[in-house]
Amino acid sequence: MWKNILLFLSLSGLVGHHASPITKLYHFVDQKMTWTDAQRHCREHFDDLATVDNLEELKQLQESRIWSDYDTGIIWIGLYDDVTRWQWSHGNQIYRVGQHYGNWREGQPNNLGAGQNCIRIETTHLLNDVPCNLEEYALCFDDEGNYVYVKEKMTWSKARDHCKSNYMDLASLRNATENGKIVAMVNSAAWIGLHRYPYYHCLYGFACQEQQKQRSTFKLKISSEADMTDPEIQHQFVAQLSAKLAKEGVTGVKLRWVLKDGQDQQSQK
Repeated sequence: MWKNILLFLSLSGLVGHHASPITKLYHFVDQKMTWTDAQRHCREHFDDLATVDNLEELKQLQESRIWSDYDTGIIWIGLYDDVTRWQWSHGNQIYRVGQHYGNWREGQPNNLGAGQNCIRIETTHLLNDVPCNLEEYALCFDDEGNYVYVKEKMTWSKARDHCKSNYMDLASLRNATENGKIVAMVNSAAWIGLHRYPYYHCLYGFACQEQQKQRSTFKLKISSEADMTDPEIQHQFVAQLSAKLAKEGVTGVKLRWVLKDGQDQQSQK
């Protein structure tokens, strides 16, 4: 005998083209940590460090700090420095690995140990990222564009100061022609002007985020000869409906339906 059955479906955590938007909840943590430690804390206690995709979320993030007594305007969020993004000392021009000219040593730059923020040209005439406190020769250029090979060991910062005081700046190496001129004169490792500013070791407060899942309820009427009070039938029904939803691009859901007598069946993620 066919029966009409009225089901109320409650779905939460919808992900897909049928889903309601998932909102973010920001949590400001008034503890000073490095970026890496802050990321670990957020992933252990929430979802991750905060991300901001629009002005509304930026306002919400700023409001998460209203009641804080934190003494600086700087906090960590999920945006991080990219090992492919560097900067020339002269003119502060941005340099991106893979987009701009560079004859790199294989596997470089890799920021090994999160402390390699300056570039030297090595005896092999290949570029490599190394710690800025190493002492190397300096490769400067003057106001006429001539390269000057300074055979005095110094850190990257001291090399830049020396080049700026006595010439123009540390050398920029932007094309094969400039590379050829440098290769002809360099016979030992030397600093060039490529560098980046390290911030990961600084201690700041930070903002975490978690997703606030949306819940939707649907009324569904079906006709069936099956006994919907049978737990096995209930399980099969939920499994088939979950599979159908997944096929339509709705995933990561919890599905629950309730019969008139209060019995229910739930499908987890």
